[in-house]
Parts: sequence; C-alpha cells; structure tokens
Amino acid sequence: HEALGLGDIKLASVGGAWLGLERVCIAIAIAFIFAAIFSIAGIATRQLKINDPFPFGPFISGAIWGLWLFDSNWWWQQWFNLLGLK
Repeated sequence: HEALGLGDIKLASVGGAWLGLERVCIAIAIAFIFAAIFSIAGIATRQLKINDPFPFGPFISGAIWGLWLFDSNWWWQQWFNLLGLK
C-alpha cells in the first residue's frame, strides 16, 4: 500500500522551503505523532479499521502551521516535559 501520496510530499517540500530543513523535519515528526494518536483513537472507537486510509495532509499542514506559530524550542521543551526530562 502507498503510505504517502504525492500531495503530501509536495506539501512537506513547500513547508521545508518556508521553515527550513531542520524545522520541517520537526514538523513531520509532530505530524506523525498526532496522526498516530488520531489513528489509535479511531481504531479504539471503531471509527477506523486497521487498514483504513486517512489523509495525512491536514496533519502535515497543522504541524507546519504550529511550528511557524511556536518556535521549535517550545516544541522541544514540551517533548522533554512530556518525557519527564528537564
């Protein structure tokens, strides 16, 4: 099965041109985390089946937008706080 469509790749490349390589990598990681949470919640509530596809573009664009609004240092601090590291 195809995991990412060409639109997802184009969206990530535009985000990379806008944010830079380091920050778009962080944005993609954030998008994967939120997509995983969404899919686990969807499977747990039986709204999604294990092999059901769902669009990844909104997660990419939301992560790019969130990283643009809040600096990458803020996101790292939230991640360290979540893991109990300071």
